[in-house]
Amino acid sequence: MILMISTALAAGLHTGIPTQGIEGFSEPLYQTTATGWSTLVEDGLLRVFVAQDAETAAAWLVTMQEKLARFDPQPYLEYADEALGDGETILLFRDGNVAVLVHTKANALRWADAALAAISDEPVPWPTPPALLRDDLGWWRLSAPGAAHISYVGGERLEEGGLMFSRPPRAGIAWDAWGRAARTGYDPSGMPFIEPSE
Repeated sequence: MILMISTALAAGLHTGIPTQGIEGFSEPLYQTTATGWSTLVEDGLLRVFVAQDAETAAAWLVTMQEKLARFDPQPYLEYADEALGDGETILLFRDGNVAVLVHTKANALRWADAALAAISDEPVPWPTPPALLRDDLGWWRLSAPGAAHISYVGGERLEEGGLMFSRPPRAGIAWDAWGRAARTGYDPSGMPFIEPSE
């Protein structure tokens, strides 16, 4: 395990960006494993995507660039591994396996700098997807000990039950404190399976 973590750090892979405790960042808004998580910043939004490799983070950056094509983000030189934008209202960047989009009315560089400075290299294993457990009453429960957040797709959640379901969800996602997500699908009987990419 230590050899895998050391290899990842040597390859320029980061743990992520903390979802809590960064001055000026709101509470995290967890989205999907394909889009990452977001935080509100002064007069704008900052979105973070933490991939398991730099190639996936680079592909996410291209997708975000396409979504912002009307702003025509140009290369922003000498910032992280790659960056695009004007530094004032838009700045997209990638550093290793972490990609960030900042879209604000002003001061995009300020928030990009805060995100870049917060990138952590703490050697922590990637999170595991939530387990779907069935209790003696036949209810389903998502469980991911140590997760910062658990989200789900589909299913019928019990109103008073937290993450308890009368019909199992189609997928469960566990987010850790560094904004990394692990997702797995569940068949109608609650058995986990590996899903194709979102």
